[in-house]
Amino acid sequence: MEIEMGSRRKKSIGINNSSGFSAGDRWDMSPWTVVSENYDLLVDSLSGTDHSWTASTLKLCAALEEADRLVLSANSNSAQLLEKIKQLQSILKRGDAAVLKAMEAVRAAEEA
Repeated sequence: MEIEMGSRRKKSIGINNSSGFSAGDRWDMSPWTVVSENYDLLVDSLSGTDHSWTASTLKLCAALEEADRLVLSANSNSAQLLEKIKQLQSILKRGDAAVLKAMEAVRAAEEA
């Protein structure tokens, strides 16, 4: 998306896709780094005299929305992981009980 920046300039604000980042953004950075950099950019823009702060605000909002989606996804994934861990614990307990019964049966057979 481009925003008019006065009569002669346009500035790309990097919200070309649903993730909030343009293709040129570095995907190896954490979302917190992106938010921090966009916040710093907004602070710098606010100290200027042009209207670049509007684009910086949009970039910061997009980065915050992406970070929020990542946190929600991580919470959902951790809840699913916790449920699977509980299932595995139940399976292990049943396995342990079956092993104990088998060992008791072997001991009983040896004693007989």
